[in-house]
Amino acid sequence: MCGEASTGRDAVAKAVDLQPDIVVLDISMPELNGLEATRQIRRVVPAKILILTVHESDLKVVTEVLDAGAHGYVLKADAGRTLVEAIRSLLERQEFLTERVHVAAARRAGPQRAAAGRRGPERSHAARAEVLQLLTEGQDQ
Repeated sequence: MCGEASTGRDAVAKAVDLQPDIVVLDISMPELNGLEATRQIRRVVPAKILILTVHESDLKVVTEVLDAGAHGYVLKADAGRTLVEAIRSLLERQEFLTERVHVAAARRAGPQRAAAGRRGPERSHAARAEVLQLLTEGQDQ
């Protein structure tokens, strides 16, 4: 079943009603932003959540998205070529972070770690842990 919502509150209500396998949310939604909608949906629906955003270089946002319980993060600029891959990954119970997120995290952590971000999309808990580690290291600098 498929649904569409124009606000975060509506997205939560539709997720409860429709019980989808995957929910794709924009991080910047009226009435209830994508992060809070993610938190609320995760409490009541076992759906995988994919966040779609324009926040390319704000790695704090990536951390907030993952901490809120989302399973994937796709930049709107990359959606044309990665959205289907991201949804497939989530259906296979794997997380999805675009290559740009890995590269940005590695750059923020420093040039010695930049190569770590050039591996392409990763879809595992180990990859998530690495991105979060890179974010932490970058914040210490």
